[in-house]
Amino acid sequence: MALADQYARRHLGFINPAIYQIGRGAQYHRAFHDVTKGNNTVKSGSVTVKGFNATRGWDPVTGWAAPTPRCSSRCSSATWPGKPAMPAQRSLPAHPNLRYFKLEAKRRLRAGEFAALHEAQRAVAAEHGLPSWPAFCRLIGTRCGGESRVLPQIRWVISRFRDASEPGWAAPGEDELRQHFSGEFLAEFPAHELVAIITGSAVDLRKEFVVTGQMPPRAQLRIGCTEVYACAEAEPPHRINGLFAFPVGERITDSRIARPEAGRHREVPAAVAGILEEAVAGLGLAGLVLAGQARGTPAWTAAAGWADLDRPEPMTAGCRFPVHAISTLITAVAVLRLVADGRISLDDQANSHLRAVTLADATITIRELLAHTGGVADPRERSAEDVPGLAELCGPVLACGQGRGRYRFSTGGYAALGQLIADTTGLAYAGAAGLRRPLTDVDRD
Repeated sequence: MALADQYARRHLGFINPAIYQIGRGAQYHRAFHDVTKGNNTVKSGSVTVKGFNATRGWDPVTGWAAPTPRCSSRCSSATWPGKPAMPAQRSLPAHPNLRYFKLEAKRRLRAGEFAALHEAQRAVAAEHGLPSWPAFCRLIGTRCGGESRVLPQIRWVISRFRDASEPGWAAPGEDELRQHFSGEFLAEFPAHELVAIITGSAVDLRKEFVVTGQMPPRAQLRIGCTEVYACAEAEPPHRINGLFAFPVGERITDSRIARPEAGRHREVPAAVAGILEEAVAGLGLAGLVLAGQARGTPAWTAAAGWADLDRPEPMTAGCRFPVHAISTLITAVAVLRLVADGRISLDDQANSHLRAVTLADATITIRELLAHTGGVADPRERSAEDVPGLAELCGPVLACGQGRGRYRFSTGGYAALGQLIADTTGLAYAGAAGLRRPLTDVDRD
């Protein structure tokens, strides 16, 4: 299709609809070399991952199988110049509902029109003139019938707390906060703690805020150097029941970044050589570290810029960076490796594998911790130069009971999983989670 697009000097459309039309028709066996025997079950040592069996027609192993020249000819005629190049354009209803289009994509997948959900979603987007499903979702968000329900509450927070650092300002009491924050939210963040958190950002609240994305129940906005995600209850008065804020970087204009220090370890690919210095100076970054490895070649690292402009301290590949929520991905993969090895089970109670700490609710399972539904309380302190042991940070028993069974991003739950990994393997978390060797190497072992 890429060659056909080039020949026609325009995009000829998606080939999948033509493939599925042929596959469901009477000419299937003349258009495809059907494979009806075999399966894709995988065995690795003592572990067997059961696959699918090849069958007549489409199957998860071979798809539609290998197309014959007849199939290729018919697909070409379906998309060649003079034929409809793109799916017919559809117009959105006056009040579009994203859930409706999600269900449509799933329905078309089940009907066999597409082989994967992302293909069905992309087709729905293309039929409305959008290049991708995320772009289509953003379009729906802008036409959802007015602004997000949570924005009026955010405006109240800004107007009520922006003068918190001024003399004579009085903090809102619990009754006033309950008019704008749900009881569930205040149970997790008591009034006095919530006031302290927001007043700490009073200076930023004086800056203009920009809404960067919104849907009826939620909104994303930027206030100064802070990115804010907020969501509201479904029923009036649509009080805030979720609020998450984190700092974002600003472009650095310090003249010291114009000529950054640079350092490299081992041979850096030619295509990367000039990127570091250009990126640091052109994007306004204080410093940057890149690393990579092609299969069968030594790993390489390259650093440019400054780790600290005031000392000054050049950036090196050994500098530490906060990984924030990326650590949850690393932890989840490490836990699933232990499951695959048969050392733990997702439905095991977490306490049956924890040694250094225990959960206050002994019935919470590993599956619940992975899914952020265990209700484990988060540590009060989340940043430090040196990471203490979990028992030292939270005590020997981790508090629970914060909405078990309901999704809530759980730092405490994943801290417990990190300890479970260490306790199960007898290794420190970094070594047990495979942080000291590339994931590709671990997968090959």
